[in-house]
This record gives sequence, C-alpha cells and structure tokens, in this order.
Amino acid sequence: MIRFPFAGLLALLVVPQFSLAQTENLRCPSALLTQPFEVVEMEAMDVEAAWERAEKLAEESGQYLYGVVQDQTEDLAPTAFTDRHAVAVHLPAAAGLALHFSDFHLPAGAQLWVTDLTGSWQEGPYDFRDNDHHGRIATGDVPGEWAVLRLSAPAHLMPGVRLTMEGAAALFRDVEAVRGGSQPCEVDVA
Repeated sequence: MIRFPFAGLLALLVVPQFSLAQTENLRCPSALLTQPFEVVEMEAMDVEAAWERAEKLAEESGQYLYGVVQDQTEDLAPTAFTDRHAVAVHLPAAAGLALHFSDFHLPAGAQLWVTDLTGSWQEGPYDFRDNDHHGRIATGDVPGEWAVLRLSAPAHLMPGVRLTMEGAAALFRDVEAVRGGSQPCEVDVA
C-alpha cells in the first residue's frame, strides 16, 4: 500500500502550480495599443561613460554590468479618470530600459501592460497580485529607448492607481542576451 503524507496531499490540493507567478502572460488589448499616450523624457544615457564603468567593474571584480540606473521621480498614474491610460517613458541612447517604481499599487480590477513603442514586445498584465507591503517593483528589460505603460481599469478605480517611478535602468548592452548568464537574484545594474 502506498501512503502519502497528509501535508503533502494538502499542499497539492491547496497550492495550484499557477499561483507561483503573480502576473499572467496575456496579450495587451488592441484598444490599449492604439491609445494615445503622454511622454516622459529622461536625460539621454551617456553610453561611453557606461561602457567605461562596465570595463572597470569587470577588471576589478569580474562583474558584468549591462545597465546604469538613472534617477528621475515621476508620477505616471492617471489624472483623467477614464477606463484607459497610457504613458511612455523615453530614455534616449539606451539599448533598453527597465522602469523602477517606489510606489506601485493597482486596485483589484486594474491591469497594466508594459510594452515597447510599437507594442511588439509586451509584459503583463500586472494586477493587484503584484502589490506588496513596500510598493516597490521593477519592470522587465524593455528593448529600445521607449517603455510604454498601458493601463486598463473601470474609471472609478483609477484614483486608486499609484505609479510613482523613481528612475530607470538604462541598458547599454544587447538587450536580447543582456544578463550574460547571471542568476535572477544578481544585481547587474548600478
């Protein structure tokens, strides 16, 4: 007779595998992809200085630097309470960028996608499951100079959306293979 520990059986019943990831992977609705957006301009990346810093760091410690964090606080939350909102962040001269948020909150019923300028690269939707006690989050590495936030929610929920960007990781290496074999918990931007 085969015996299963009760706790193991309970875990199989209570913790479905899909709960391991907070965000789903769904395509951004076409209505959001055609939504006009506001633009936030960041200071152009100094690519030469980034490469010099990366080479120095590689020589000194063997670390593989692929991006440099540029600080810039911006409130990207909607101000007009309609059911759609879009805002783009432009970081000239970057091969890619990852947005960093110091205050991120989506009410239940809101969904947020992050895309490149054309919408061909997409991440999301983020939703209330991505909220946590400290409100901090970073997006994935978006290829190109543009990251576009595309938000969908019932209009009455828009006042509860918080999207305070504290800056962005300006990437200067090939974004498709950008991490150079790093493990997910390693810091590759400075």
